[in-house]
Amino acid sequence: SSDNRDAYLQLSITVLAAFCRVPQIAASEEMINKIPLILEAISREAGSPIIEDCYEYLFLVSTASEEGVQTLYKSGGLNVLASQM
Repeated sequence: SSDNRDAYLQLSITVLAAFCRVPQIAASEEMINKIPLILEAISREAGSPIIEDCYEYLFLVSTASEEGVQTLYKSGGLNVLASQM
């Protein structure tokens, strides 16, 4: 159901954000490659409690490495974040 999907999405993003508190994990290719998915979640889930974890994820991954910042920018992250302000 939709409620289960939302709960699993929330849990998965919360767990990913927690892992990214370790800078080496945040800088990993696996986490950097998830940036577009996190941006998509932000776009779809406006007003949801999930947004806070998405912001934490993006902050941690984009500050852990130059590649993270570049991926955030190339993925249209600035547009997504600006639209949330």
